[in-house]
Amino acid sequence: MSWEGHCDFVQGRYSDGIDAVGIFGLDGRAWVNKSYDCPLGKIPETLVKEILNEIGKFEKEEAPIGGVHWGDLKFTSMKVEVYDADQNGKKFTGKRNDNGNIYAHTSKTCITVAHGKEGSLIGVMSNQVDSLRNYLWDNNY
Repeated sequence: MSWEGHCDFVQGRYSDGIDAVGIFGLDGRAWVNKSYDCPLGKIPETLVKEILNEIGKFEKEEAPIGGVHWGDLKFTSMKVEVYDADQNGKKFTGKRNDNGNIYAHTSKTCITVAHGKEGSLIGVMSNQVDSLRNYLWDNNY
């Protein structure tokens, strides 16, 4: 399956909720980045770098900056999870009223990021991203 196919798979399993998906290297650069009529467009690499920075601050027990930016919009950091990161990766959840959710999950060499429409269920969204992340992990990505 192509990298684009992986994004299509995630979005297709929750097409009512997810409107952008990307797989990025741990340097924040896009491997693939797709918008499915997301009003904000594709996921910016600068946003991914800020997510990775938030996760890094949490790991070092430093105060996170409290949010990440998609252009001029700030999404509040709702949750950062780093436990048994060697097996389970690291997770980030962000929210901005009237602009939906962001969910990200790291693997060995990459991070999968998705944007959910306003009103989308973060639990359903995270299940779809986690399923791709687990596939990538199992295949050494």
